[in-house]
Amino acid sequence: MHFWTYQNLANVTQGRWLVEPDDLSAEVTGLWHDTRELKPGQAYLAIRGENFDGHDFVDNAFAAGASLAIVSAAPPSLEGGAGGRVPKQTVLRVGDTIKALQDLARAYRDALKADGCKVIGIAGSNGKTTTRHLIHHVLTHAGLKGTQSPKSFNNHLGVPLTLLSGKPRDDFVACEIGTNHPGEIDFLSAIARPDIAVITSIGEEHLEFFGGLDGVIEEEFSIANHFDEQTLCIAPNEVPWVDSVIESAYLRAEPLHQQALLLAEALDPVHEPTRQNGMLAACVALSIGVKPDIIESAYRDAPRPAGRWQRLALGQQTTVIHDAYNANPDSVASAMQALWRLHAKRKVFVFGDMFELGEHAEHSHRQVGRFVAGMPIDLFVTIGPLAGLAIDEANGPVSCRAYQAWTDDLPDQVVNLLQPGDTVLLKASRGMRLERLIPAIERRFPRNGPPKDE
Repeated sequence: MHFWTYQNLANVTQGRWLVEPDDLSAEVTGLWHDTRELKPGQAYLAIRGENFDGHDFVDNAFAAGASLAIVSAAPPSLEGGAGGRVPKQTVLRVGDTIKALQDLARAYRDALKADGCKVIGIAGSNGKTTTRHLIHHVLTHAGLKGTQSPKSFNNHLGVPLTLLSGKPRDDFVACEIGTNHPGEIDFLSAIARPDIAVITSIGEEHLEFFGGLDGVIEEEFSIANHFDEQTLCIAPNEVPWVDSVIESAYLRAEPLHQQALLLAEALDPVHEPTRQNGMLAACVALSIGVKPDIIESAYRDAPRPAGRWQRLALGQQTTVIHDAYNANPDSVASAMQALWRLHAKRKVFVFGDMFELGEHAEHSHRQVGRFVAGMPIDLFVTIGPLAGLAIDEANGPVSCRAYQAWTDDLPDQVVNLLQPGDTVLLKASRGMRLERLIPAIERRFPRNGPPKDE
């Protein structure tokens, strides 16, 4: 693979040299956009954001060892004038650095395919990050080499950066494909063109922009616009309309489901949201020839990403389940059902606002209250004005406490409601930052011994 030569980067991006390299056939070692994480030998991509301009950090990039800067405007050090200087380092100017990033990823996708690397695209309303982590964990446990999205890199920047992070001779790249506006899945899938597509779930996400469930279905299934005759699509049986929308690609995966579901029980014998993610990861692994016993052994030490059904065992038999990385009505219902199946002295549900629901916001939060009313939950705590609407519906034997806004003393107020032996579920949209409650809970119920995640 000679993708990373200076000449090829200029050709793909249709850029022109502001400072030309001595040897156009020489190679950079990759590409990154953040000077704080840039590795020596990489190309630095200067991106303009809402609150920053990457062109201001070109000199920092070269100081960190960048061998090339890709820019859409001449950096200050090239402008001349008083105090201006021309660096020795190489600079390539393109029309739009974000478009250049996407063009590079599109071309690199072809190079990965030529080297036999499979791209695994993970889409869906809930569970993308957990599923992606499990896929990567199982496949690397089986001895395969691969790359996965760093963090939740699943947008117009994250998907290209993930693909470009793939290494020569990798067996796979596991790439999240996310959305919050119509058309994003289609656009990103045209870049990724997955060999294996995983649709984790279909639910009421980002309704402010999609209008309703039909809009979500249309958006998530647009990944199929970029399937070829060899693409394998994997989705839970519960995903509505999957067999009619993606037809043969899905039907080829369906025989894997039952075997994969049994393997997923090794992830956790108690039904919880991550078991379905485990089933999907097992399907992927089975489809590329990983043996069932290897999958099961991988699940025994499978890590959970922070904020996704992350169980923290504290002192006095108290447990916190941190599932507040994100939330929508379906993921909240799934989390509550999983809480219901757990054995605990008391079950406490701390619920914060769900965002990006538009005109459905009031109905969705009240619906959560109706869920709570039908569950054996001992204490229901809401934080935020929208979450407080659920209190009106959670009538009956459930003890309730509502907080309209976050205050400095709110963690201590919530902790004072807890008792030894409680199992406490935290669920909200990421912007609510419910993890801020955890230090106060840990102080009240300190662990005996070093901290441990279960």
